Amino acid sequence: MALIRQQTPKDKAYTIFGIYQLEDDPNSKFSKNMYQMSKMELKACLCSMNKTNHMLCGEAVLSEEMLDKRVEEYYKKYDQNNDLSLQREEFALICKTDTIILQFLRLCGLFTQEDSTALSAMDEDFDMDLQNELTLKHQQTNMADA
Repeated sequence: MALIRQQTPKDKAYTIFGIYQLEDDPNSKFSKNMYQMSKMELKACLCSMNKTNHMLCGEAVLSEEMLDKRVEEYYKKYDQNNDLSLQREEFALICKTDTIILQFLRLCGLFTQEDSTALSAMDEDFDMDLQNELTLKHQQTNMADA
């Protein structure tokens, strides 16, 4: 936990991404090494964090339908290459704004006021940095497929 506290907001998002990838998910065609997250994995992440938020501060628990709707909205907005999976960079963009994830990080002491300030100050740089990582990754994939 202490190591996570010291990470940048982007690296915290990447750490969460790695934790919630379900390596043995029989419905997922992706492996941990591909840095991709299925809809089921994203839902499991949000569900787990939402339940923890409820236990720690009484936050309302979202219904299955609300979680499904949120996951679908995130895929429509952030699955930039439409491959029905989220890259860790796409997941990091979700982490910037998702109230469940941000509340969870705050309650666990993993997201500080400094992180909030830094994230606000570097919003455009953060997005551009992630966009560049995604573009490079897509170029590398396309070259490998050719």
